[in-house]
Amino acid sequence: MRNVAKPETKNAFLGALRASAAANRREGLYKLWILTQLGEQYKHTAICCLTSYRGITIMWCVSEVVRLRIRDFCDIRMGHTFRRRLTTVSDGNVMVMQPRNISPEGLVTFGNGEPVRTDVSVSKPLQLHDILIVNRGRFSAAVFDFAESDTWIVPSSILVLSLKAKSVLPEYMVCYFNSSNGQKLLRRHCERSTVPFISARNLANIDIPVPPLDRQKALIAFEEAVAKYARLSNRKQELFRHILSHELAPEEQSMRRRAQ
Repeated sequence: MRNVAKPETKNAFLGALRASAAANRREGLYKLWILTQLGEQYKHTAICCLTSYRGITIMWCVSEVVRLRIRDFCDIRMGHTFRRRLTTVSDGNVMVMQPRNISPEGLVTFGNGEPVRTDVSVSKPLQLHDILIVNRGRFSAAVFDFAESDTWIVPSSILVLSLKAKSVLPEYMVCYFNSSNGQKLLRRHCERSTVPFISARNLANIDIPVPPLDRQKALIAFEEAVAKYARLSNRKQELFRHILSHELAPEEQSMRRRAQ
């Protein structure tokens, strides 16, 4: 199978695909053919199936899993820098989401007394569908989807990504960041210190795979189904343990009475 030079643009990529397919046809290669183009601007994966019906008919499906640099479709900023220890202000009008509120699965949960309320001046509150990434110690991500009627902020230990392209869904970004591949990528770009840390600059220069929107939606739905199944399985185990403890309790009481 012949190789072709790496094209620089999408049209050149498709042209190279046709030319290489024709060359392979002259060599009598009628098989599944995969071309991966790793250019700087476009990074596509194309699958081409060759057949010899009436000469040569090229049937290909360009599955455009494009690798994009995060800074090209996201604005990134750090959270609010607090000058003093964060404590709850009873009449505070700003709510704070902290790293401990973001789970490794991308869920946002609050304990007793949370979220913390404060009265700081806010220039850039969180917006609906912002992506939040814990950037110290662990790199869990979540989508901000709380009511816009409230003012929310995060501390500087969380990076805020605001999408500026409709071709990428925030839920897909979170799904990717929280996946094993996403976590490996983030750890590879983090700065090594006492606590692993990834800066806004390093995050902005990361390339991630971005499939078409329909593929993103399918991956999001699959991830949600897996998470729901895991929650139900955990709940089922809790119920089984509760039933077992309830059934064992009378036996223990009976044994204690006989011992007396």
